[in-house]
Amino acid sequence: MVWPDSSWIFSRFIGVKALRPLASIALVLTACGFITGGVGILMSFSWELTIVLGSAIFSSLVFVLFWDGNLQKLDDQGGIGVLINIAIILAVFRIS
Repeated sequence: MVWPDSSWIFSRFIGVKALRPLASIALVLTACGFITGGVGILMSFSWELTIVLGSAIFSSLVFVLFWDGNLQKLDDQGGIGVLINIAIILAVFRIS
């Protein structure tokens, strides 16, 4: 797996050794947002859909920014994650 080593935007400015930790930190923050939103849904808080929506948008942004610009092997570069995020966004708008 070479994701995100050849990011179409970040590889010009940041070395390969820094790209993976940067992507990892961004996706850990996204996971924390999804977990927080899930707990909010279980506890029936009023802010849970906002957190889930923000996490889905941020996650999609991370995958797009770390994408290598090629249309081959999109599943290795977060293409499936972006599709799941779109489904989550549509579900949030349908609920609210």
